[in-house]
Amino acid sequence: MNEAYLSDVGPSAIVTGYLVVYNVLSTVAWGYVLYCLSCELLESNFKWGLAYVRCGQLVTWVQTAALLEILHAALGLVKSSPVTTAIQVCSRLLILWGVLYSFDTSLTRSHWAFSSMVIAWSFAELVRYPYYAANLFDSQPSWLLWCRYNFFFVLYPIGATSEWILLVRSLGTVYYYSLALYYLYAVIAAVYPIGNSFCFLPLWNGSDHNCVGLYVMYTHMMSQRRKYMRSVSSKSKTG
Repeated sequence: MNEAYLSDVGPSAIVTGYLVVYNVLSTVAWGYVLYCLSCELLESNFKWGLAYVRCGQLVTWVQTAALLEILHAALGLVKSSPVTTAIQVCSRLLILWGVLYSFDTSLTRSHWAFSSMVIAWSFAELVRYPYYAANLFDSQPSWLLWCRYNFFFVLYPIGATSEWILLVRSLGTVYYYSLALYYLYAVIAAVYPIGNSFCFLPLWNGSDHNCVGLYVMYTHMMSQRRKYMRSVSSKSKTG
């Protein structure tokens, strides 16, 4: 999902129009996901066990639609690596289809980590897609840039931890289903915090340096934020 829309790429009007529509619709979709989850949690007095029933299918299909972003990268509509984009998209789909959908168990579906994961994803996408849409018009609103360079302090650890918790909690169920699949999921769970991108780096950095460790990625985002804050400070002084 690392779609770095650069002004020098110069896509045709049709491609630009399509990408604007895609990003706007994606923003609306994730906004609706967040709305549905918020309503469920408020109406149930934060009973986490009902969140998947209300929002599970919705968020699964909304995230599955992001497979289009792999196609965008493969066709050159955006300046992104198809491989790294696929890794980022599929890491989420692993949790949604490979864990939550495939195994009907309260160990994962009723756990609070599902809600925290969806909340983190939703806020991340509600910044990412508008940012990309604005970039297509060579526009970067200051409030959107601020969100882009500050939200990761909270969203990154919440999203990453929630995904990993759900994956680990599924292992007991997966064991009784298939021993081979259990070992596969166990290996993925072991390396997940080390090698997975957790789909958040593209929100704050336009490069493809995403298949690295959690610590390296987090410190890299901190570095990007410091550069942004210094540029804002210098502009305010000169202004």
